[in-house]
Amino acid sequence: MAPARESASRVGARRRSPAPRPSRTARTRRARGSTRSEVDARRPPGEGYNCIAGASPPLSELPPLPIEPDSSTRLLLEVGRAVVAVLDALGPIVGRPYFKDDRSPVTSADLAIQAAVAGVFERLAPDATLVGEEGSDALERPGGASLLAAAAEALAALDPGIDVERAAALVARGAGVPGDVFWALDPVDGTRGLLAGRQYSTALAHIDHGRVTAALLICPRYPLVGDQGCLALARLGRGAMVRGLRTGAWRRLTVSARIDRRAMRLVRSADPSEVSLEHLRRLRRALGTEEPDAGLDGQVKYLAIAAGEADVMIRMPRRSGAPENVWDHAAGALLVTEAGGRVSDTQGAPLDFGAGRRLDRNPGVVATNGHLHEAALEALRKLRHANGHAAEGGG
Repeated sequence: MAPARESASRVGARRRSPAPRPSRTARTRRARGSTRSEVDARRPPGEGYNCIAGASPPLSELPPLPIEPDSSTRLLLEVGRAVVAVLDALGPIVGRPYFKDDRSPVTSADLAIQAAVAGVFERLAPDATLVGEEGSDALERPGGASLLAAAAEALAALDPGIDVERAAALVARGAGVPGDVFWALDPVDGTRGLLAGRQYSTALAHIDHGRVTAALLICPRYPLVGDQGCLALARLGRGAMVRGLRTGAWRRLTVSARIDRRAMRLVRSADPSEVSLEHLRRLRRALGTEEPDAGLDGQVKYLAIAAGEADVMIRMPRRSGAPENVWDHAAGALLVTEAGGRVSDTQGAPLDFGAGRRLDRNPGVVATNGHLHEAALEALRKLRHANGHAAEGGG
């Protein structure tokens, strides 16, 4: 029991991790007004490269992968480098958010990251369909212009040719329509976590006829590998791996071997607006766990399960009936399954990512280490029988 309790505490500690300091580049520019050439001279090799135009460090400069990299893997790695560069350029300032119709916030980080990823696709996979969370309508809302200007400024630090008009075009490039084969992008998954100093991630997944075949998850505040945040990668049938956000060797991800329901470690949303404490209490009782639950934002929960630091995540169907977004689960789901776990809807059916932008054919989501999956589904059946309907909370 003691080791499990200690691990749960470590997961909870991720949520309280302080926001990272601004990059050296960002601090230097603000404090001294340095010219670009002066700043470039002080950068470590590979930092602050022109991710849009493509002057990036060669793949050989990165630690060797446990798998032979193919075109999809190389694309994911290049996206990873671009996202880290954008985060460094933005620093801690993401601007005052505006809220979409569903009350979810949008920041300059959402727009800058989607634009940067679209720039990488424009260069390396121009024919690929990129389905990002942020559409061009995001730029037309009140506050959209100021966020786009801040995003363009951050991108211009990486590519002097980027202006507001070019940034807007890149954001729109990332708002494609899903077909049989496409890439799903959530530029900032867990925007409330980003704003509150908690966890957040960038998630990118390749979907081929309803199956996720490749995935990238960037978690800048989740110190799974040292204290620098981490980058996780998965390929269908080839496993999942993780490394530090900027340095370090790759290591394989493996779920826990836990089978005792009493020692089950539940991970849930850290956002109070998404968690019903009464429902969480009933869920814990149905699961039979005696371990403390931990709150994490976005798909960082999936990484915690893939790394063996948590065992079960349950996201109940919404009372409104609105289905889950594809980009909110695709990357994390592949990480968990390739690490040896299992992901399904709350009825036990596999997730179908081929229904468009939403998981229209799946009520809710359950992700586990695999060993405890049937126990989680049994607990949900008990809850449905007791309640007579599904309730929100616990995701």
